[in-house]
Amino acid sequence: MDRVDSESRKQPELSGWLFKWTNYLRGYQRRWFVLSGGLLSYYRSQEDMAHSCRGTLSLQGATVSSQDFCTITVSNGETYHIKAPSEAEKLRWVVALELARDISDAEEMNTDHTKLYPSLAEFVGCLGRKFEELRQCNSLVNIHGAALQESLSLIVLSLPAENVDESVARVNESTALFMATTSAMVKGCSEYLDIAEHHSTKWNVLFEHHRLQRPDPRISENLRLNRDDDTTNKNEIITEQSSEVDAAEFYDCDDSLSRDPTKLEQESSTILSGIALQMFSAVQASGSNGLQTNGAGRPKDGRRTRVPDRPPISNNLWSIIKNCIGKDLSRIPVPASWCEPLSLLQRLTEDLEYSHVLDIASGIRDPGEQLAHVAGFAVSSYSTTVSRTGKPFNPLLGETYECDRTEDKGWRSVAEQVSHHPPIAAFYSEGKTWEYWQQQSMTSKFRGKYMQITPLGEKVMTNINNVIIGKLWIDQEGDMLIKNHTNGYKCKMTFFPFSMFSRDVKRVKGTVYDDKDAPLWTVAGSWEDKMVISRVLEAESKTTVSEGSTDNGSVVWQRVMPPNQSEKYYNFTIFACQLNEMENGVAPTDSRLRPDQRFLENGEFEEADKMKLALEEKQRVARRRRAEHSGGRFRTSEAAAEFDLMKGRQSLKPDEFVDTYQPAWFKMSRDPDTNTEMHIYNGEYWPCKKKKDWSRCPDIF
Repeated sequence: MDRVDSESRKQPELSGWLFKWTNYLRGYQRRWFVLSGGLLSYYRSQEDMAHSCRGTLSLQGATVSSQDFCTITVSNGETYHIKAPSEAEKLRWVVALELARDISDAEEMNTDHTKLYPSLAEFVGCLGRKFEELRQCNSLVNIHGAALQESLSLIVLSLPAENVDESVARVNESTALFMATTSAMVKGCSEYLDIAEHHSTKWNVLFEHHRLQRPDPRISENLRLNRDDDTTNKNEIITEQSSEVDAAEFYDCDDSLSRDPTKLEQESSTILSGIALQMFSAVQASGSNGLQTNGAGRPKDGRRTRVPDRPPISNNLWSIIKNCIGKDLSRIPVPASWCEPLSLLQRLTEDLEYSHVLDIASGIRDPGEQLAHVAGFAVSSYSTTVSRTGKPFNPLLGETYECDRTEDKGWRSVAEQVSHHPPIAAFYSEGKTWEYWQQQSMTSKFRGKYMQITPLGEKVMTNINNVIIGKLWIDQEGDMLIKNHTNGYKCKMTFFPFSMFSRDVKRVKGTVYDDKDAPLWTVAGSWEDKMVISRVLEAESKTTVSEGSTDNGSVVWQRVMPPNQSEKYYNFTIFACQLNEMENGVAPTDSRLRPDQRFLENGEFEEADKMKLALEEKQRVARRRRAEHSGGRFRTSEAAAEFDLMKGRQSLKPDEFVDTYQPAWFKMSRDPDTNTEMHIYNGEYWPCKKKKDWSRCPDIF
């Protein structure tokens, strides 16, 4: 039943029954584990191996540990907690797992050597071939020596009796000479092989040391050039609110004033200058793109397909949020290591990963079918939240993000953080036949076991579960209303919450109604997998559509799965990996240029935290200066009391100060369709980029 390959150069294979931790209700459950080809897989039973794998973990770069009796922990993005039936069985599995991991790492290292240093790799390969030839020569000498001895014996036997003594003497003399020579040669060959093999180990060590000391030559690559900003006729498709609510919206510090603003600004600028100089000098030294490591590959279109791996780090979340139950999380400082290397503005842009649905919808003449596609698109953005438990960076006030994908996807977008308290982000995108804009704001609270994120508008609520203990997982629940303000058609979508007694988890269901509330289409599926729209053929009532009363339907979108081993780099899809890729010509306030976010992408957590604090302090100083110059007061009671105490004025009520900051690329206006006040794109970003005029951009980095 169990076996381990004897040859250490081959991947070990091992199978058997172990106990895997499932959850707190069920505890450890008996599972059939299989180690093969550097992969650890498990099944409910041995019979399920042919059709139903429950999970697979790559051992390349994995961590294998065993601290308690009979327990094994295997971690590589995902963690398996395993118990063996005995100590001996545990040791057998630990040895096999560590061997499989080491072999996988060695194979990957050899692959990298071949790619990065072809000439040196070829030289080492040539030595290997020569060693093999010497081994063959050594073997041939022994074989031929034995054959010679046999031939000589036959010759001796065939000689006449009278000449035997003399002939034997001559043969023995020649044989002795040959044997002495052969023995010396064999000994020399053996010694040479021993020495060569001994030094080859040293060469491999030096080779690896040399590789680690040299920068990856793939770091220096050209950036994307500026793209055309031609515009075309567009049909308007409006989404009022962002669907990007998968991570808690924290705003990092209170606006307190404890020192002189001038000194604060000077200290903040000094910190920023020092760290930024260190970072951007490294960028210049490694090329204009300069920040792609750990094998960040690029396809033919020049865009990268992954980001550097996230180094393992342990976070003590409870130490920060244990006193925050029931409170708003908008002012809790969060370490950079809990974030993913994307800002909230970039996450808003990620909503357009399935923009082809809007391309299709804009060409549909049936208003009901068109709205069904738009409803399906509104759900698609939640698919990016699967396994994405890292918090996006909170944008600084005035921070922007542009994404020009007109060449391959047919759209371009611009986003800006237009308000800090309350936090509001504005977003605008234009495709060839559609326009899309939204204003995003949310509230978030810690509920003890989970975080609850509630967006403002018609979007659903997001719950981040197992905040304290266990593996984080995300669930969506609530109702969403999508309405065509021109003809009165609407779609009511329901996100069903997780239930232990429900067979369909992460389920979404909705119905498209015309202006007379007659059901026309159904929109159903899973927000993490796909959405299917079906035409209603017969309805029981205005509110009920029974099964079998619709056509077979068509898939609007299906989730684009992240690449293999994406758990090592934040579970990003290829599109998400490209969002923070450096580009030429962007505004100086663009999220790509944010130093703390860039440090995090490179795995430099300490530098990211330092830069994050410095940027936040610089933002607070700028806000206080605006308040001083305008005679205004601070929004929070603590900041207001400190400000008034310094100025000798009586403190006003909290929330009385309204920031005088004006966004650069959006303006407050009334939406003509919804009749609500929101930030609307002013149409000036792309013309300013074409002229390279960034004079209106604030100094935030």
